[in-house]
Amino acid sequence: MKGLFWKREKKPKYVTSKNELLIFYTRCATCGELFRTVIRKNSELSQNFESENTYEVQKELIGSYCPNRIHVHLWLNQGLKLLKQTVTGGKLLTEEEYTRLKEEKNQ
Repeated sequence: MKGLFWKREKKPKYVTSKNELLIFYTRCATCGELFRTVIRKNSELSQNFESENTYEVQKELIGSYCPNRIHVHLWLNQGLKLLKQTVTGGKLLTEEEYTRLKEEKNQ
């Protein structure tokens, strides 16, 4: 019976929900600066009326090392799970990637 059941490949978790907050992590494509961004669920989510029961978040991040702007646009389902994302000028990171890169930078 080997091979009958496949393990589902885990999708990277780019958005973390903690109480009334959503947290995501990014890295600047130009200078490598790391960002931890916090979104308040009750005031910073926009309901998407074109697609039923979905939400959007748009953020523009500017670091302290370079003038590059990181544009982040996230679409979330009703349970606040990430459906899709677009990021220009940077890259979304998982919490684990962010922590590892931050530790490497501090060594």
